[in-house]
Amino acid sequence: MTMFLHWSRSIGPATTHCPANPSNYNMGRNIRCIATVLSLLAAAHTGLLIGAQIRPRPSAQYCEMAKTEPCPKAAMTAFLEKGRIDNETAASAFASRCPEPNPNDLPIPVILMSRGRSGSSSIWQIMCNLTYPATATELEDTEHETRCKHSEYTGENTDKNMEFFRTHDDETWLIDTMCKRRREHPSAGIVGTKWKIVDELLVYNGVKSALQFIRQSHHPEIKVIRNRRNALDFVISSNKHKLSKNQGNVISAHCEKGDKECLGKHLNASKAMNLPTKNLLSNLKRISQQEDGVDRYLQEMGIPHVSVSYERLYSGDETALAEWRRVFEFIGTGPTDNLTPEQLQNAMETEVTHLPLHNQTLSNYNEVKNMLTGTEYECLLH
Repeated sequence: MTMFLHWSRSIGPATTHCPANPSNYNMGRNIRCIATVLSLLAAAHTGLLIGAQIRPRPSAQYCEMAKTEPCPKAAMTAFLEKGRIDNETAASAFASRCPEPNPNDLPIPVILMSRGRSGSSSIWQIMCNLTYPATATELEDTEHETRCKHSEYTGENTDKNMEFFRTHDDETWLIDTMCKRRREHPSAGIVGTKWKIVDELLVYNGVKSALQFIRQSHHPEIKVIRNRRNALDFVISSNKHKLSKNQGNVISAHCEKGDKECLGKHLNASKAMNLPTKNLLSNLKRISQQEDGVDRYLQEMGIPHVSVSYERLYSGDETALAEWRRVFEFIGTGPTDNLTPEQLQNAMETEVTHLPLHNQTLSNYNEVKNMLTGTEYECLLH
């Protein structure tokens, strides 16, 4: 098996509704847009968004408005300004909290930004295993179980993330967890966490401050891997797990290599699935807007990152090897000259648990195809 990846120093092709020259838009539109963003900030400041019953969605409102009324860049800049961190603060943070930094900046702190059901666990395993120094002793390698553990420090879903950031309102959480992981595993190539970030989290100061810190970080620089999955595949995967749970036949999130029983359950659950289509288009739109919102935010903030596609990572051609090498070049460690398909296969610890084609998975494939044909989501079919 080989893999394919799309890479860029900042983000790849990204759309933004904020023009470079606000004067191209009428004053009334600018005022409405700025007022909307400022009102969201005011609500967050007064604590109205802290209550458990309120789910802040500033970016969702921002995107919805921007579809018809492009927002001047000044408004988004004002939104980003809260939680700004200067260079000196970021430069000294690791030194002050990590008193014994490695002169080679190892282990490298990494954040894998991805939503659930998008292969982030497998991606983390491969990055962790292939960046582990070849000079490490056998004793050190016995730490593998904890060293390559793909933790989700801020929470496993959006609700858990919201709960976390109601009590973590600056970048300290990020610095402390990275320093802790580096101290625990000094021989590792990378350490870090998965972060299931979605656009509705961007209102929280702890999120904005952490992202600002990432942008300014150096010695070591925090590396961001941004992963996305085909939105239709995400919906299908989520529906598969929901159906199995409702039928009393819960399937695990992942299958370890060689676990034929687990893999068989997954593949059986992937066959002849009837995918509900009542809200399919609106769900695809919502997911795409959430993902675009995060990408746009990273782009606006100028955070260096590598943009990864789940489908391309597992596509299987020679280009994949070259693209994976670019990922490791971006991280700054790992195989960059001699990566082989066998290395990638051996670095994986879990099995692929879905069928490759939608007409193999969906019993109502033609219905889904007809619904998506002629829409912007037709390209999601395969």
